[in-house]
Amino acid sequence: MHSDKFSIRKRQLETKPGPSGRCGPASKKLCISLTQATKVTKRKARHRKRVKIPFSSINQLNELQTEVQAQLLAQDDDDGHLNFDVGDILEEYTLLGFIGRGTFGRVAKARHTESRQIVALKIVKNEVDSREGAKGEIGLLNKLKLIDPEGKNLWVEMLDFFEFQGHVCMAFEKLGDSLYSFMKENNFKPFLLTQIKHIAYQLCSSVKALHENGIMHTDLKPENICFVTSDFTYGIRATRQQTYRKPICTNIRIIDFGSAIYFHDRRDIDVQTRTYRAPEVLCGLSWDQRIDIWSIGCILFELYTGKSLFPAEEDYEQYLLFYQVLGLFPRHYEDTRLYKMLRRELDLGLKRKPRRKLLKKYMKLPAQNHQEFFNLIQRMLTPDPFSRITLEAALTHPFFRVTPDDEAFDG
Repeated sequence: MHSDKFSIRKRQLETKPGPSGRCGPASKKLCISLTQATKVTKRKARHRKRVKIPFSSINQLNELQTEVQAQLLAQDDDDGHLNFDVGDILEEYTLLGFIGRGTFGRVAKARHTESRQIVALKIVKNEVDSREGAKGEIGLLNKLKLIDPEGKNLWVEMLDFFEFQGHVCMAFEKLGDSLYSFMKENNFKPFLLTQIKHIAYQLCSSVKALHENGIMHTDLKPENICFVTSDFTYGIRATRQQTYRKPICTNIRIIDFGSAIYFHDRRDIDVQTRTYRAPEVLCGLSWDQRIDIWSIGCILFELYTGKSLFPAEEDYEQYLLFYQVLGLFPRHYEDTRLYKMLRRELDLGLKRKPRRKLLKKYMKLPAQNHQEFFNLIQRMLTPDPFSRITLEAALTHPFFRVTPDDEAFDG
């Protein structure tokens, strides 16, 4: 895809021991070996140096490893995140700054020593479940690389991966702001409809390609969609005389495949961030890749209004917001335990009722492109997943027709 990028180094992250229980080639990254044990550093150190420490017995070695492991853990915070400073070196990467954080770990801006390329370095928590999840993500990202070596499907490119003191690390191409970060810096002013159209088409195309390869993302949200560049200019909305940040380029990439799963590997687990969670997931019904389409509908509404469509904190609030925004749900939802529980509590006046308008009442202008946009969102947010619009159909929706001077109708 990019000739100037260094290639992915294929590194083993398996934890199976070699012969006699020792760290074999397949396990040397996640089993603490003597070589790793000598990588003892202080938090403020700018370079991690190897120190040759003699030992005369197996007991001494075991004591050394226990002591070293304790020192390594001391560099982590209480939640298992690696504490680091600008200038620290992790393998071949010099840390240049902090980008963001999540439940998985932290993301740092870093520079590769040899190529000098700037990357986003994802540093996963030093915790068993997080490491296992990271290994699964690496395997999936490697598969995506084989499927799409040229990057045509707009999935973020993983460049490298390694383990550092119990933390699985992944180096990704450095992208621009996420859609959420851009909106936040823009005081949550909505995007222009022409910009939304380009973003939406790319998003539908990218997720469609993912589904065609038997993979669902399960955590689509504005935080996990990034612009290729953060460059912007200032514009003025003709209808309100307000200045706003206008991205120079609306090309995007989908990021964070830590929650992505294969169709055949679907388990009874919690998926999706609540605000973008499909009703079949919320109500404990059977679900599949169509939950991603629901999330896309929620995202597009947010880009149009600058506000979340279903900003609930509890299940009952979210279900009621569904009802208020979309109207009556299919009858089979009334058979779910959640619906019956909420109905009983509402009848008894035990629950506060949130307020939301019908979806179509959020339309800013009656212009044709706005009407087509809301028709597309409405079909993405169909409560019955079997009646929900497919991504193939979405890509041929009238909203994506090229129309002259679309921006003149933007509100």
